[in-house]
Amino acid sequence: PTLPHQVHWDSAAPYLVGAGVENYTRTVERMDFLRLADGPELRALTYTALGLLLGPGQHTAALVIGLPVEVMADTALAKSTLRELRRWLVGSHTFSVDEIATQLELTQVQALAQPAGAYFAWGLADSGQWIRSTTDLKAQVGVCDLGFNTLDLFAVQGGGRSSPASPAATLPGCAAPPNSSCRVSASNMECPSRSIKPMPCSTNASHNSTPPGRS
Repeated sequence: PTLPHQVHWDSAAPYLVGAGVENYTRTVERMDFLRLADGPELRALTYTALGLLLGPGQHTAALVIGLPVEVMADTALAKSTLRELRRWLVGSHTFSVDEIATQLELTQVQALAQPAGAYFAWGLADSGQWIRSTTDLKAQVGVCDLGFNTLDLFAVQGGGRSSPASPAATLPGCAAPPNSSCRVSASNMECPSRSIKPMPCSTNASHNSTPPGRS
């Protein structure tokens, strides 16, 4: 069977993260919005993802985090969540994933709606350069973000929203307004898109993920 990753930091007990974790320990399940700001299970997921992405050694980076549309649509909740994320993320971190140590200095943390992450993953390389055609770059893009009992429709036009944001619809049988969308700051990603092209619906895997861990 596939072994989950083991992540360790500071004096915290090791956590197991990944496929098959339920075969080795009790999984941690949280559905409240506080799970998006801090907590050992969030740190375990974050450190595992960063460790696998960056590899061993010393690194300096800035981080963009995707938050649910429902959170981003609530200004007070979005600001408080981002404030708590910056509180523990900005600064120096030392952790290990599968006994491989990583040292990381995070200089900045920003947040955007999770469907925007699907858009940038579709159009940008890891280097931040646009890898699609210029036609795609100038086109209008719509993203269907399938979450836990919700469906958010997200529209990108000219690097920003094409209409005021609308609350998420509830599945099944949801009927989200056709113009529902959220702000996208494409200029911050060095992606000067100007309009929209429909593309296949994208599911953001990070939306409402269940963080496995070990107490």
